[in-house]
Amino acid sequence: MLKIENSEDAINQLCLQLQKKKRQVMVVREVLKKQMKSIDSLLVQMLSKDTVNQRKIEILLSVKGVGKVTILTLIAELPELGKLNRGEVA
Repeated sequence: MLKIENSEDAINQLCLQLQKKKRQVMVVREVLKKQMKSIDSLLVQMLSKDTVNQRKIEILLSVKGVGKVTILTLIAELPELGKLNRGEVA
């Protein structure tokens, strides 16, 4: 730890540390953004190659406001989708 001579030095040191941490956070944020884009791309590829759920995908894509992320989530989390009637779902 650095020895602090006066309060002005302390403030300057804190500002420098804050700037350094902010840059580090920004770098991590950019890395995470790139990783998310890569994952999204892989998921879209998987969706386009999914022949088992193709009909479900077509139906879900026809619904306004339902995108690929929602479709992927529904297919992954609700394997019974399209197999149950209203009573069985409730």
